[in-house]
Amino acid sequence: MPFMFHLKSIVKNNTKIIINKNFQKYLLSYIKKVQPSKIVYITDKSLYPILKRKISLKNKQVFILKKGEEEKNFLNFEKILKFYFASNIDKTSLIIAFGGGMILDIAGFTSSVYYRGIPIIYIPTSLLSQVDAAIGGKNTINFNKTKNILGTVYLPQLILIDPTLLDTLPQKQFFSGMAEIIKYSIGFDRELFKIITTQNINAKLLTKLIKQCVSIKIKLVARDIYEQGATRKLLNLGHTLGQALESENTYSLGHGEAVSIGLKFASFISYRKGNITKSDFDNILDVLKKYNLPPKIKFEKEKILNKIKFDKKRCGNYINFVLLKSIGKAYLCKLSFKNIRRHLYEFQKIY
Repeated sequence: MPFMFHLKSIVKNNTKIIINKNFQKYLLSYIKKVQPSKIVYITDKSLYPILKRKISLKNKQVFILKKGEEEKNFLNFEKILKFYFASNIDKTSLIIAFGGGMILDIAGFTSSVYYRGIPIIYIPTSLLSQVDAAIGGKNTINFNKTKNILGTVYLPQLILIDPTLLDTLPQKQFFSGMAEIIKYSIGFDRELFKIITTQNINAKLLTKLIKQCVSIKIKLVARDIYEQGATRKLLNLGHTLGQALESENTYSLGHGEAVSIGLKFASFISYRKGNITKSDFDNILDVLKKYNLPPKIKFEKEKILNKIKFDKKRCGNYINFVLLKSIGKAYLCKLSFKNIRRHLYEFQKIY
């Protein structure tokens, strides 16, 4: 039986989320129900052969991007919009995004602005996108060498999460996705932290983890869809340093890998502030190591601090930094850039 969620919020959209194998059945059922005037698929070169095997693309429009986070840029944003225009789509058309976070982000952004909103379906194909990027209506592109600085909030009509799409996922991408699961565990769910710490992950457990992460995220997003309050910002645990590192490394560093460094940094600050014990801090490091995280990279502190200044949680001379009160309980803490600099210099000594 499929596992279903509904993301209901203050906006009118009601996103249906289905977690089950055989996404094709649910996709074709939805298409039959809504009878779109046209269908446009958006994917990348590495995923196109998989999409073609899974779905008949006869008489369908397909836009194919190159693979990689660096493709999530203003030039490709414009190319997709021109493709919509040339395809003569309208508000009764349907966009179907088949891919990881990069594809979902840019497809969601284009569909949100064309005619001020074209219906879209997400079919996330990576672990990271299944547990995080697909959920919540965040869509975005990178701009001016800075990650995710342009975008809108626009909810898809349907999200189809098929765990079997992960069967051939490279180990590096799997570990990258695990960084987001670790984020959910240390920030919001101590029991989830125990599971990923003590159990080895098989297909059945992985599906359970995906369901739990989706459940956590929709609860937080539904309370604060436009990130005006504190609730949704908490989901940025590990992202302040993580996204700065991604931008500075021109996206050669995977998102999950970068977030894992950010999680270690946030945990380090939380420990130094006396919020978590040395034992808790060590347990967090151990679960990161279990999944080959975080990667060891060199970074110039001042360059990273300059990138952090463009964090979306910035308010004047400080950042609403996401820290831990304990494992399973994240909170916002106002940190000045002076404090962040001091913590970053101390962190680099142990990193």
